[in-house]
Amino acid sequence: MKRKSVKEGESVTLDPGVRNPDDVMRWYFKDILIAKITGDQSQICTDVQCEERFRDRLKLDKKTGSLTIMNIRDTDTGLYELQFSICRFSIIRSFCVSDTAWIRLQLPAHREL
Repeated sequence: MKRKSVKEGESVTLDPGVRNPDDVMRWYFKDILIAKITGDQSQICTDVQCEERFRDRLKLDKKTGSLTIMNIRDTDTGLYELQFSICRFSIIRSFCVSDTAWIRLQLPAHREL
């Protein structure tokens, strides 16, 4: 699990280290689908709950699968999950490698002086 520490108002990029994925990549935040890449197509926040939380603050890189969260808020803390699979088939045999990358975004506690 990768940990990221970010200050409120900053941006953070969650980079899974995957280049040119063959299949589907899905980003989740607290079990809510927030971004999806299928081939050359990408979608961000397709449901109301996601749109309300992240309105215009998510950026998705289709080539790398990286998710950038801009203008971080304290409500953005928690576990971000990327689920992806890369499958290749041959005439002799086929195999599919599935993997899940877990990325946790942590914000420092807000303290009043």
